[in-house]
Amino acid sequence: MPRDELLHIRVGRQLKREIDQLIDSGLFSSQTELAREAIRSLILKYKEQIKIEQKQVEEK
Repeated sequence: MPRDELLHIRVGRQLKREIDQLIDSGLFSSQTELAREAIRSLILKYKEQIKIEQKQVEEK
């Protein structure tokens, strides 16, 4: 069974406070859950952007 990769990050105080607020509000159960969702969302966003740009290039 594949093991998850470990990723360490540093964030500024303000970003940490905002992360804690989202967790305290109940939207996320942990920093790990929030980080995974944020990374997934960002990857999907950029994948979609790349598709749009590739389509524009192909149409030229």
